[in-house]
Amino acid sequence: MTYIIDQYRDNTVLGVKATRQEQEDFWRPFLLSEQLTPEIMQKKPNPILVTEPERPNRRDVFQCMDTWVVSDRVKSIIESLESGVHFF
Repeated sequence: MTYIIDQYRDNTVLGVKATRQEQEDFWRPFLLSEQLTPEIMQKKPNPILVTEPERPNRRDVFQCMDTWVVSDRVKSIIESLESGVHFF
């Protein structure tokens, strides 16, 4: 079975392996749909294959949509500076 690895992803993050058919049938609708329908879920690959990062060089702070994701290290620094102000 031929797999496609996301060519735009760097080698420090977890990636998904998928056939072109899995990309078209499941991943594209899954990522672009406003609502997760039973029809989309029926096409979910089983198992979902992932690529492990070659260099697990995780960033301490990054943005995901309208949310900031921070590591425990950054969280402890923020809490030491402004205790009880931010929600994690």
